[in-house]
Amino acid sequence: MSAKISEFSIPNPQKEKGGSSDIWTVANRYLYHWPLFIAFLTVSLALAYVYLQLSVPVYQVKASVIINDEKKEPDSKNQLQEIDVYGKSKLAENELEVFQSRRLIEQVVTDLQLQVNYYQKHGFRSVDVYTSSPIVFQAVGASKKDTITTLKIKLNDNKSFFLRGADLSYKKYFFDEILSSKMGSWKLSLRKGIDFKAGTEFTVVVNPVSLAAANYQSSITAEQPNKLVPVIELSLKDKNEQRSKDVINRLINLYNLNNVAEKNRLTENTLAFINNRIKSLSGDLRSSENEVQNFRSNEGIADISSQSKIYLENAQSNDSKLNEINVQLSIVGAVEKSLNSPQNIQSASASLGSSYPNLNSLIEKLSQLQLQHDKMLTNTPESNPAFEPVNGQISSTKAEIKANIQSIKVSLQSVKDKLERYNSNYESSIKNVPVQERALVSKTREQTIRENLYNYLLQKREEVALNYAAILPDARIVDYAYSGPAKSIALFVYLGAVLFGLCLPAAIIYGRLNLNSRIMHADEIESQLQTEIFSEISKDTTSNGIVNFKEAGTAISEQFRDLRTNLVYQNLNAENGVVTLVTSSIANEGKSFISSNLASSLALSGKKTIILEMDFRKPQVIDSFKLAKQHKGLIDYLNGKVKVDAIVQKSGVFDNLDVIGCGVIPNNPSELFERKEMDHLFTYLKSAYQQIIVDSPPVSLVTDAKLISKYCDITLYIIRQAFTYKSLLKFINSLYLKGQLKNIQIVFNGIENGRYGYGNNYQNDYYHIPNLGSKQARKVRMKKFLTRF
Repeated sequence: MSAKISEFSIPNPQKEKGGSSDIWTVANRYLYHWPLFIAFLTVSLALAYVYLQLSVPVYQVKASVIINDEKKEPDSKNQLQEIDVYGKSKLAENELEVFQSRRLIEQVVTDLQLQVNYYQKHGFRSVDVYTSSPIVFQAVGASKKDTITTLKIKLNDNKSFFLRGADLSYKKYFFDEILSSKMGSWKLSLRKGIDFKAGTEFTVVVNPVSLAAANYQSSITAEQPNKLVPVIELSLKDKNEQRSKDVINRLINLYNLNNVAEKNRLTENTLAFINNRIKSLSGDLRSSENEVQNFRSNEGIADISSQSKIYLENAQSNDSKLNEINVQLSIVGAVEKSLNSPQNIQSASASLGSSYPNLNSLIEKLSQLQLQHDKMLTNTPESNPAFEPVNGQISSTKAEIKANIQSIKVSLQSVKDKLERYNSNYESSIKNVPVQERALVSKTREQTIRENLYNYLLQKREEVALNYAAILPDARIVDYAYSGPAKSIALFVYLGAVLFGLCLPAAIIYGRLNLNSRIMHADEIESQLQTEIFSEISKDTTSNGIVNFKEAGTAISEQFRDLRTNLVYQNLNAENGVVTLVTSSIANEGKSFISSNLASSLALSGKKTIILEMDFRKPQVIDSFKLAKQHKGLIDYLNGKVKVDAIVQKSGVFDNLDVIGCGVIPNNPSELFERKEMDHLFTYLKSAYQQIIVDSPPVSLVTDAKLISKYCDITLYIIRQAFTYKSLLKFINSLYLKGQLKNIQIVFNGIENGRYGYGNNYQNDYYHIPNLGSKQARKVRMKKFLTRF
């Protein structure tokens, strides 16, 4: 097959140029449809403009706070912070979660009534009127419906309004009138100081508090920009600038209020603990003092000796230390007992002070982990695997606390044992004192122990009370909520519109060209048939069948001259007339048009030419030349009714161009082609004419062309752009392989130059545009222009 094809292939200059030509070919396919791109760009840019006019800018509001970070060195703490044994400083990393906690944000939503949104209708859009709405929605009692409710309101006057929504009938209602619906009881009130016009329309959207809180929780971000500095930056994006500022500022205020309230609660618990101890000791102390005084009066002893004083002072000093150890052991024991209750452990650990920094740090860590655990419980059941890491950390932290407490208790018990041994020594020394004096020393010692403990508790109470009056929140505001200029999205919107306006028509064109079952490009033919196009013929919209060859320089006439040249080049050594079979796969591919105009072009060059109308089933050649259909034709000759001379007609176009029509069409014309008269006919025509053009039926429909092929020297196989199916290329390929048609050459017909990015530019200024009437010319130009869409 390849040898046969290459024998008749002609060079394709465009192919030999390489990749740059291919790029321009593809580009031309798209550039041909420039009006489509202009239309889509115009529409997309117009839509972008409308979108920008209707869209509301988004503001990003930020605020920053500095956290009293426990990572700071002790030297950097002031005196009040040293006294603050219960209000522990925070880790900035832990407070990030607190700022974004659902509990805190729900409180913000409730305080600012953010679950209710107000919109006022302005033209084609609704504007958020957060602070300028003249109406206020107020729930009366608990909500019954946990879904979003939309109310359409039209103001009537300063007393009434019309309402649609909330399952209520559309009618007039009054302000401050309590209404009942599926979402519960509620009312609408007028906000003082805001004017409105009658007929103004508003939309009120009432969301569940939980849903509104969830939306804000996902929108609010808390970050620590610099890990070395305990500064937290809060940010929120919203279409209402003032609402964003209110949310962030309220969030900070609530954080500090809750923080101070927690410190106050711990302080009050500590004061209550100290007051109970003081109340208990005050009675014992009075009893001891009375006992010493009565003993001195009854025994007549004014004072004890100097030696006894020394023994007593040493014993009292040791007892004071022993009391402190016992207090610490009781506090540590209370912490150990309350280990399973995060609330109680915070209260019990408040009395630890700064003596045990490691234990304090572990207790704070346990408290934060428990807070995280409780936060997760609001949305997730505890059986969820997500709890495993948190529960694991809580268990390990409790184990560390228990180990730390045991270590502290062992250390305190060791000191206590040592002090008790000292007490035994002092008591042995006191036994050597006279009996009355020894009794006084013992009673005085007991009084002093209680007095020292009483004074210690009084001192602690004053310290706690002083710090209670000077409690500061852990977060100090660096910057209140502020917003920069609204981020302009116009550039991105217009860029997106341009991309959309270019990509969508490109995709449409791509779909037309590549997702089409019909042949669009010459390279589809060349790749399937492994041959090059013999000739190209543009789509003709100006003629009625026969091209006006007398008007020099028209594009289509030049294309037929090119086809004529290629045809002559193929048969330079022919001794007799050359027979050219013109056929196609299916009907309406333009074979009769090609046959008639090729014959005319050959005749114009001076060659004696004849065209045979052998498509008996759909003859069109006679009509193209406007000849009489009643004239005797080929069928009459093949039936033996007339001689050859009787069926030849002058074309009426060129003197040396003759035409043989088909005549009266029989029922089974295929049998006629196998008669001996066919041999006589072509023998005569080859001797009488230089070029014989045979217009035959389509090959895939009937066998006529195959029967005629034996008389022919070359076959021009017509493929029409945007009409011939790609699947027919396999059929053409089989004709090559089987040799059923002689010397097949492909003519690509009906090319719309530029539309599909193929074909020589025959529509440039070099070629002459045929003269048409103004009306016809406008029609042709309009039709051609519409093909660009």
